[in-house]
Amino acid sequence: MIELRPAGTADAAELATLLHESVRRAGRAAYSEAECAAWSPSVPDPAGFAAAIADPGGVVLVAVDAGVIVGFGSLGPTPDHLDMLYVRHDRVDQGIGTQLVTTLEAAARARGAGALHTEASRLLRPKLAWLGYALVDTEWVMRHGVPIERFRMSKRL
Repeated sequence: MIELRPAGTADAAELATLLHESVRRAGRAAYSEAECAAWSPSVPDPAGFAAAIADPGGVVLVAVDAGVIVGFGSLGPTPDHLDMLYVRHDRVDQGIGTQLVTTLEAAARARGAGALHTEASRLLRPKLAWLGYALVDTEWVMRHGVPIERFRMSKRL
């Protein structure tokens, strides 16, 4: 049974590791090894996650199964921006991301957002489309000298 709860600053290191492992392992389904390495060359500094968690203007939720964090998602820096969504590589396609997105949508509505926008990966794009997000534009971002494709998407709430 997946439980969603607000992230605590004590979760920061685990979230940083989950992001890195998700990009480097699950990301290979849609991105080259070079793209994955550029996207997340090493485990991010947990201090950035701790700051996001402590920011009263944002929302960071974790998905927990049997005491283990198996995914997380966040809104911020504004209430209408779906900022991050990562699921542990061995738990992809089990509904965890959908549960996080729908809960974050409710949080955004409660904070007065009339729509959500995000920059989705190749992996996330079809899942968000299934949840009613529309493609706004395709863009390329440079990460450590490597261009990485992502998709700006939005949904009216």
